[in-house]
Amino acid sequence: MTSKEISLIKKKIFRGVETYRQSLFEYPDLWEGEEANIKDKIIETIRRFNLFKNNKNKLVFKYFNQIKDENLILYIDLPFCSTRCIFCYLQDFLPLTKKLVEKYIKCLKKEIRLFLENTNLKDKRIKAIFFGGGTPLEIFTEDLIDMLKFLKNNLRIDEETEITIESHPRAILLPTAYQKLKLLKKEGVNRVSVGIQSFDDFVLQLNHRCHTAKEAVKSYKVLREIGFIINIDMMFGLPGQTVKNIKNDLIILNKLRPEAIEYFRLEHINQKLIKLYEEKKELFPSLEELWTMNLLVYRWLFKNKYEQNGSLRENSQYFRHRYLRLKEISQVGFGRLANYHLGLIRLANFTDFDQYFKSIKKGELPIERYKILNHRDMALRSFFLSLLFKKGVNKKNFSQKYGFSINEYFGNFIKKFKKLKLIEENSRCVKLTKIGSYFVHDICWLFLEDIYEVV
Repeated sequence: MTSKEISLIKKKIFRGVETYRQSLFEYPDLWEGEEANIKDKIIETIRRFNLFKNNKNKLVFKYFNQIKDENLILYIDLPFCSTRCIFCYLQDFLPLTKKLVEKYIKCLKKEIRLFLENTNLKDKRIKAIFFGGGTPLEIFTEDLIDMLKFLKNNLRIDEETEITIESHPRAILLPTAYQKLKLLKKEGVNRVSVGIQSFDDFVLQLNHRCHTAKEAVKSYKVLREIGFIINIDMMFGLPGQTVKNIKNDLIILNKLRPEAIEYFRLEHINQKLIKLYEEKKELFPSLEELWTMNLLVYRWLFKNKYEQNGSLRENSQYFRHRYLRLKEISQVGFGRLANYHLGLIRLANFTDFDQYFKSIKKGELPIERYKILNHRDMALRSFFLSLLFKKGVNKKNFSQKYGFSINEYFGNFIKKFKKLKLIEENSRCVKLTKIGSYFVHDICWLFLEDIYEVV
């Protein structure tokens, strides 16, 4: 692309820190089950909300049993973390005490048993399991192993199932961690996603990370020695970060060569970060620096054949959990803050710990929000998720599935981004261009604005 075309993209679509990554898998991001907004809803929505609230166990089990696909993916939320990184959108975790961990694991098992007793969950083939949170690896060894054995004893899990656990470098280097990791590997965990974020000690310290750059590299070597598939999470746009930092990070990544790298642009999504930005704006990269970082990162990723949203290949072997979500395989989530998607319904569990525990104690699913998708919503979600693959959206398949052509509903959106050379179209498909996949998070926001007039 010419410098003039790049400048036009920068002017027209680059949103800096105001992206929409958090909802990338959850389109459309509209909830019917939020009581705070119920006064603004029409009578029919109130009726549907009350119907769901009073019968949620029965209705969720009904939706689950209607899923025809035998394949399923699981998300297990383990909300324990010893750090409070300044960029994290979650600032509340349970204290890492034996008593609380055991209480939480007990509730998780009870939540899963509710499904086992009322649905055909045990007959589903589990294709991927993702332990997120927090920092799941910090949990006591016996509790993690107990949870894994519980899942293996009650669900269809085999050697092909991808099982991922998240961690930060310090947890990997604890005296007891090596043996814990070996036991987890033996029990089927085959992938570790390690949050490094930066290889600069000043940046790490400023962002309340609990590790150094040397410890990050050392933790990677430990995982490599044990034999895990490794994903490294990195970020750009952090307080204290410079373009020079990013160049150095890429040099180190080039030496490490993990199987997968996820690079995130910082979003201002929690009050601690927003307050710091208001008080010390000079700590943050400028919009110009952020733009340069974005180009540096994605050019390097593409050059080195690392897949990101917008460039995922079919049957991606190192992002199987994400690949399956994008292919619209149903996901069930267990634990506080877990969310899941079952055909025509999206659900999210309570964010409040007390409400989560109370619901489980009463034998109720801990669901706080829900969204029943109509035909238009399903088409919208399918279009965007398919756009995140390298092959894009197959026009014929889309038309056969939803009864109308892509251009009939998304024509204006496609036309707008074709002019900017961010989307390309032929007789078979609509897909992001190479440069379009550099800015998938910005396109995500603009897509919502175009469809739902988000303000």
